[in-house]
Amino acid sequence: RDKGLVVSGKRYDLVLRLLQNESGIGGAPKRAAGSIDEETGVFQPKKRAKSMKPPSVEKLQERIFKKCFPSEEVKRKWSNNKYKYHPSDCMVYMSNIIEKEIFEKELFERGEEKCAWDLINVMLNIITVGNEARRKEWAAEQAGSGSRFFCMIGGTDFELNRCSNDLKFKFLPQLVKAIKATSKKTAVAQLSGKFLWAFQSRKLGKLFDEYDINDRPADWRQPFKYGSFKEVLNEFVPCKGESSTEESEEEEEEEEKEPQLRFFSVTKISGKPKKTQELTYSHTAGFQPVASTQQEGDVSDNGKEITL
Repeated sequence: RDKGLVVSGKRYDLVLRLLQNESGIGGAPKRAAGSIDEETGVFQPKKRAKSMKPPSVEKLQERIFKKCFPSEEVKRKWSNNKYKYHPSDCMVYMSNIIEKEIFEKELFERGEEKCAWDLINVMLNIITVGNEARRKEWAAEQAGSGSRFFCMIGGTDFELNRCSNDLKFKFLPQLVKAIKATSKKTAVAQLSGKFLWAFQSRKLGKLFDEYDINDRPADWRQPFKYGSFKEVLNEFVPCKGESSTEESEEEEEEEEKEPQLRFFSVTKISGKPKKTQELTYSHTAGFQPVASTQQEGDVSDNGKEITL
């Protein structure tokens, strides 16, 4: 490398290039792109120009979705630690894409705000909604099979509790940076208002609202200061007016159309059923208790049941 020779290939090729360079026998060796500085004699490799081409949102969407929700054949080979750290890996993966494809390519400075927010919206939707197609497919299979017992399908929701640090110190600060880099506040609402509020209300809530503002106190004994993502969102995309009301009504209608799956949670002590509680599940509302007149330990025959 110091002599400006190509360093790839087998060891035989490397030794042959060194001999050719020193002796001049056997022809000129294969050289790397660059030049040797005449003053210092150090080889300076040729730097590749940074690509400023806007990213392909469709291709990145496929890559991100495949990364977050791989097939069952892939997950069968995973270890317990791989399952445990998968959400964190996905969050870092998306943060790196935002840094490389949006900020390094200076999309906001070049007026490519729509492309930047289209890519961010893809990530927000994947985190918020998850693998909705698989959930609907699974619900249709269970409804058509007529089976009495079934288990809740896993791996179709993005769990933030497994990647809270990456969310606080990487992903949310990048979202805030993108919001503030947009030319107008109204542009944020037009390009991503619906996705941002769905992400905040359905995934973040109060538990994951803090983000790193890179404000470190001089005294290490003082606690770190964090920002509130919801406050930033309220400043740039205020959630008030008729539009937000209409959107909430649409979400309620969709939730009503969504099939309500009925479950029964049984608490056991010493192997004996102690208490039975009937639950319904929907993606938007999660598990909700249902008033039941059953006796303790009994389970009704509704065709869609599970005992946890």
